[in-house]
Amino acid sequence: MKGFRKLTIENFQSHVDTEVKFSDGLNVFVGPSDSGKSAILRSLRWVLFNQPRGSEFIRTGKSKCRVTLTLSDGVEIIRERSSSTNRYILRDPTGEEQVFEGFGSQVPKEVLQAHQMHPIKLDQDWNLPVQFGTQLEGPFLLSETGGVRAKSIGRVSGAHMIDIALRDTMRDRHSLSAEVRHLEEEKKRLEEALKPFENLESLLHQVQRAEGLYHEAEEKRQQLMRLKELKEQWNLIQGEVDRERSVLDRLTELESCGAILLEVERSQFRLARIYRLTKIQKQFMQERKHWQQILEKTAQCDTVDKQLTELEEQKKTVRTLQSVRDRRNQVGKHLFKIRQVLSSTEGLFKGFLEMDKVDASYQHLSRLSALLPRYQACQLEKKRTESWLSRTEKVQQAMVMLREMEQEVQQAVKLTQKSDRLRDVSNRLEEGRLFLKKNEEEIRIRTEQLATLFQQMGKCPTCGSVIDGSVMKHISEEYQGGGMTDAAAGRED
Repeated sequence: MKGFRKLTIENFQSHVDTEVKFSDGLNVFVGPSDSGKSAILRSLRWVLFNQPRGSEFIRTGKSKCRVTLTLSDGVEIIRERSSSTNRYILRDPTGEEQVFEGFGSQVPKEVLQAHQMHPIKLDQDWNLPVQFGTQLEGPFLLSETGGVRAKSIGRVSGAHMIDIALRDTMRDRHSLSAEVRHLEEEKKRLEEALKPFENLESLLHQVQRAEGLYHEAEEKRQQLMRLKELKEQWNLIQGEVDRERSVLDRLTELESCGAILLEVERSQFRLARIYRLTKIQKQFMQERKHWQQILEKTAQCDTVDKQLTELEEQKKTVRTLQSVRDRRNQVGKHLFKIRQVLSSTEGLFKGFLEMDKVDASYQHLSRLSALLPRYQACQLEKKRTESWLSRTEKVQQAMVMLREMEQEVQQAVKLTQKSDRLRDVSNRLEEGRLFLKKNEEEIRIRTEQLATLFQQMGKCPTCGSVIDGSVMKHISEEYQGGGMTDAAAGRED
């Protein structure tokens, strides 16, 4: 916090143009009522903390007001307000200026760093300027609401960290619960998607069987091609046999035996060849019949080929489903880890409440032994609350109970203050008794000295009457325990 050198007020409430120079140490404003003393403090509060808000403090008949505060290091903070202007101006000792606008109800960070008077932030929407007191303001915190006092005491004792931790834990818990719900829904969706493929084992068996049939059909097709080639060869041989027979028919009218013999030899040769070809033809016919049967059996090759194509698609689908199954397993593992995290964080609330018990309750209630039964009752209720919190997720009810316990702590603080005042009064009474006892002893000593002097004189210095032993005894009794009335009566006697 820096010191103040000068304050200049222009058109702020009752001040038209006022300049106040501060001195080192304590500065006091004196004067009659309604002379502007409180307005000076309001202008100082306005330039430091942007309070009060609005524009009602602008002097009547004027459209603009300005307050300039010069700090001890030469930095100037200027606050201006009009119907169209609302800004801070920060001017350093070299004359360089920074203009701040659009800051709302807050104070620019640079201005706070300049005068170093930071208000204590008790909550997101509540700040307490402890460096500044207003006129007719009550004792510190007693004029504030119960919530503000509780938050102030909680910040001093560190209980606000528990509130922050509770909010963060609730937010993490909600996010994890949402993720768990999302994963559960994803799991159900994947399980529903996998139901049509529960018979994957039978489909895989069918695919393997179809692959075997496909290979067998390929072999049959190759055999069919060979049969077609053999059939073409057989047709060629059959044509040659027909040609040979026609030749034999033309040779029946030959007269030459040599020619006939030669032709017979040739015919024998050809006959032997035909015999062989006939034998081959029979074999071919048997094979043809055999392969014809095979062709009839393999007439459904196109259908098998189509089924094989469909099975290939199903194989791709199986691979996709296997990847989906792997993904489901990964999701299950991730879900298990999240549940472990949730189970491990269930004890945080008990830990936080234990911290509150150690850091807050013992610190404020240990000095008041008269509140021990009530403190024990609070502890018992606290343990019941912790047991209830470990079995439920209704954190909002826990927050309500926490606020009730904070109110009880506030009451305990009030009782502590009353006990301190009672102890102070008792100490003062004890000091008064000691003072009376000391004065009585001094009166006794002085009375004895006075009686000794009267005995030495033998008569009263005022009236001149003779003083004997009974008179001295009466005087001693009057001074030590009688009173003024009895003392006067003694003088008459």
